[in-house]
Amino acid sequence: MRSVHLLAILALTQSVATASDLDELKVKRQEVFEFTEKPIVAREGDKVTVTFVSKAFCDATVAIEDAQGKIVRHLASGVLGDNAPSPFQKKTLKQTVVWDGKNDKGEYVDDKENCTIRVSLGLKPQFEKNLLWEPKRRITWRTLLMRAAPEGVYVFDSRGHDHLRLFDHQGNYVRTVYPFPAGQLDKVRGLDWVEFPQDGKRLPLALGPMRNTLLTAGEHRWQGELYWGAKEATGATAMDVRDGRIVLAMQRLNMLAADSRGPANPRSIGGDEVALFHGPHLATEPIAACSSPMPPMGES
Repeated sequence: MRSVHLLAILALTQSVATASDLDELKVKRQEVFEFTEKPIVAREGDKVTVTFVSKAFCDATVAIEDAQGKIVRHLASGVLGDNAPSPFQKKTLKQTVVWDGKNDKGEYVDDKENCTIRVSLGLKPQFEKNLLWEPKRRITWRTLLMRAAPEGVYVFDSRGHDHLRLFDHQGNYVRTVYPFPAGQLDKVRGLDWVEFPQDGKRLPLALGPMRNTLLTAGEHRWQGELYWGAKEATGATAMDVRDGRIVLAMQRLNMLAADSRGPANPRSIGGDEVALFHGPHLATEPIAACSSPMPPMGES
């Protein structure tokens, strides 16, 4: 009974939080990006101290750059105020941050004399790149799905996360078809769009308990419902490429445009069920034909 009561309390807490003012989920920052006192730098041996005073509780970033302008140490970043993250001091506009002379790897920087300490106000984080990303790295023990086309070979890899990439006929990486480019999401048909109250952004809702895929062909949408093993789920067991279109199939058909760069090549997510599903594998019954055609892909 104790666990039942706990679940009831959690459910009540979630309902109350949903009904509360959604502004509480947003980061509190003052949109004033000025210095009352500009940054002052003092050095004592390997220790470097930077002090500055901002005019308001805005977001601030302190970074160490080398002579080429490359950041070697991300020293501090966050919104000043009541919840300012360390090493910033809370509830004060005057900030003192100490650099121990090391880079992000924890190694001492030898050429400190040519380094620059940059203090910035009003920055917003933006995605730059995936660290240690390698397009030829495999993520599954399963046999990869591969289909040849005049422009190269399409390779679909999936083990809880889906990747569809194009390589040329010499094995060189060309581009990624899925995950979709962020700027092309509005051209994908069949996505479930949701407005997130934290920042007011409208984004497509990913599937599965891990919320890690937009595809509906494979097992991801069944994760945790029929079997345990989210990391082992696969996004498709069959693939074909023809006339600029890619079809992924398992429980359902997903159709994608082969050329992810063209604005007139929409993709369709969804489609009809093509087989019965029992547990983590396809049923032994033959795959049935689609009961209705896939939606048109549009003109290229």
